[in-house]
Amino acid sequence: MHRGPKPAREETAIAVGAVFMRAGTFAKSILVVATLAVMVSACGRKPTVLDTPYEAAVEERRQMERDGVETLPPAPQPPVRERPFILDGLI
Repeated sequence: MHRGPKPAREETAIAVGAVFMRAGTFAKSILVVATLAVMVSACGRKPTVLDTPYEAAVEERRQMERDGVETLPPAPQPPVRERPFILDGLI
């Protein structure tokens, strides 16, 4: 049985300022920061070409007419103009 002090364990450490981090912790930190940067950079982006459901239905019906389909779905009704809500001005 050995009763002396335990041998020192060597650890890989990276100096970040005055704080030392293990390589695994440092890699995880970089991964988290990179993931957050990608998520934040994509916020607020709109697709460039996106039809409304009405426009898509009209285009689909036109395509069916060009293809010569005999039974066409009924013509889509244009959307009802949305009335503004009283509190919309606060937004």
